[in-house]
Order: sequence, then structure tokens, then C-alpha cells
Amino acid sequence: MNRRTNIGLAVLVLLLGAVFTVLVVRDPESPRAATPAAADDAASRQGAATRTAAAQVEAFLDIDHTSVDAQLEQMLEGATQDFRRQFAGQVRTITAEAERRRSSADVTLLGVGLTSFADDAATVLVAADTEVTSTVGGGTERRAVPWRIRVDLVRDGDRWLTDGLRFVN
Repeated sequence: MNRRTNIGLAVLVLLLGAVFTVLVVRDPESPRAATPAAADDAASRQGAATRTAAAQVEAFLDIDHTSVDAQLEQMLEGATQDFRRQFAGQVRTITAEAERRRSSADVTLLGVGLTSFADDAATVLVAADTEVTSTVGGGTERRAVPWRIRVDLVRDGDRWLTDGLRFVN
């Protein structure tokens, strides 16, 4: 072998050694060093967060004027104390308006996307359409209403709780 080939092989061996060292002897705290079980656990928590957000938006939007109080209360059972206090004052207004207009809404969830995630907090965007029916002045009105809602969640033990709902344009 000539000298150039020997130098090339030596450089190749050194590069392979460096790659081997990086792959085998890496920082165990590194995110890349996560075990399959830890990755599965994180994916499970992310899935739980997105399912919670979707269920909360559905409970919030899927209103029937005959049971709106119970529906909103069910939604608030999955809320933090702070959010429950903030939203409690609006429940009466929503209930009164739904009953006055004899409104009902059927929800179709279009998409759910996790925008940020940590072990104890997540932000999820939910896109939904509602088919709203209401009776005003003896006539029946039907209309489609699109919704884009940001749901802020916090983790409490093994449950995700809603800490905020915001409408997004």
C-alpha cells in the first residue's frame, strides 16, 4: 500500500473510533439517551394531554339547552381551581343564553395538535366545527360555526386538568 492509502485508512479508523465513542459513551442524562420505556411514557403522557384537550373542547362546545348546566359542570370537573373560579361567572350567562335561544350544538372535532409539552404542562390547539341550532322568535336558525381553541393543561398526578381555554383566530 502506498503512503496516501495508509493515511486515509488511519483517518477513517480515527473517525469510526470517534463515532463509536459518541454512540456508546454518551451522557446518560442526554435526551438522545432516553430509554424506550421513557420515550413510551412521554408519548403516553402526550397522548393523554391531547385526548383531555379534545374532550374538554367537545364538552365546552357540545351544548344542549336542556342540560347545559350539567354539561358545563362536567367540563369544569376536569379544570384547575383557578380556571374553575374564572369560568364560574360565565356559566350563568352561557346557560341563560342557551336556554333563551333554545340552542343546541353538535360538534365535529377536526384536528388536535400539541404545541408545547413538559412533564407538568402542555398546550394543545383544537380545531372543531359546530352545527348550531337555535329557536328565536318562533323560527329555527341553523348555522355552522368554526372554532379554533387553545387549551392550556397542567398535570395533577396522573390527570391533565384544563387551566385555560382561549379562542384563536
